[in-house]
Order: sequence, then C-alpha cells, then structure tokens
Amino acid sequence: MKPTLALVLMLFGSFGIEAKSIYLSCDTLNLRAFTESGLSTETFSRNERVKSLEMNQAEDRVVWDGYTSRFIPDGNGDNVYEMKFKNNYSSRTLMFNQITKSLNETIFIRDEMFQFEYQCEIAAPLFR
Repeated sequence: MKPTLALVLMLFGSFGIEAKSIYLSCDTLNLRAFTESGLSTETFSRNERVKSLEMNQAEDRVVWDGYTSRFIPDGNGDNVYEMKFKNNYSSRTLMFNQITKSLNETIFIRDEMFQFEYQCEIAAPLFR
C-alpha cells in the first residue's frame, strides 16, 4: 500500500468516514453579520438552531443544510475539512475541525457576510 493512501485511510478510519456516511448534528453557538447596517452579533441558546452535516468519502459527497458538494480530503493534514457550496445567490464555505468537531460557516450574499459558529456531535440517522 502506498504511504499516502495509508495515511488517508488512517485519518478517515479514525473518524469513521472511510466507507459510509457520518452524520453530525451541529448546534449554532453564535452569528456575526457584516451588513450595510454594520456589524451585528447574536448568541444562540442550546438547540435553538441546529443543522445537520453528512460526510461520505466513498461517495464523494457532503450535504449541509440542503446543499451538496464534493468531499475534499484534508490535503494539508491539519484535521480541518474545507467545503464550498455555491449557487446563483450565495456562496458558503465550511471549515470543520475533525478533532474538536467545531464548524465555522461563512456565507456571502451580495455585499453582506454572515459567519456562524457551530459545535457538532456525531449523530445516528433515524432511518437508514
């Protein structure tokens, strides 16, 4: 087995995403919004705003809040997975830390930017 492939398998094997989907429930901690009105912040209480993240390396798929993207391996080995989603109206970037299970989402809509911070935990789907 090639050393690079072995390293990739070890990384994903430790996280459990080598052959199946892993599901995470992500609880919103806070929001920072940069709009025409200036900077505004909001803090959320536990379970007030929860989103789901599905990652599947074998099927090359990531699903976040109804958006689907390709699975991009952690190329630089920092345990942070970077994902991008784009449509005609907005672009989203996710930075998911495999170790701490923290997730940062940045959304650009026209001239405005919204930064959400989440704390995720592994969850089992209700139906398979």
